[in-house]
Amino acid sequence: MTPTDEAARDPLSWFAPEYDVEVLREIPSPGRIRYFPETRCEAPLMARFTPRDGPSWVGGFGAGTLAARACTGVFASPSPKRALVVSTGRAWAVDVERPESTVVVLPELVMQVVPDVLAGVLLLADPWRLHGFGIDGLRWSS
Repeated sequence: MTPTDEAARDPLSWFAPEYDVEVLREIPSPGRIRYFPETRCEAPLMARFTPRDGPSWVGGFGAGTLAARACTGVFASPSPKRALVVSTGRAWAVDVERPESTVVVLPELVMQVVPDVLAGVLLLADPWRLHGFGIDGLRWSS
């Protein structure tokens, strides 16, 4: 595998994030966890975000569908201060400096996330449509 191939597989290298993120295998203790949605959810994707100019925080992101092929992961977005978190198919837009502004982008069945760096978008595929997530959020669906 060449370094270029390896970088293409790392979703945090697709764009230039101004934060660090670590996907957690266990719920951390002690400490405050921000849950999305605001109530605790079953089997959330847990991630610790560390903005360059702010304190670290941990988020628990509620899952979408239980479809076996639904996507799960944390992806750098075209915005250097925003991440895209996909938890079992549910896509969340996360401003790492303002976690309270986290919103659901697509509620269900995101099956794949692929970058189009030249166009400045992440492409999110569900079984029926393709969606473009850009620097300001969801830009289009077709």
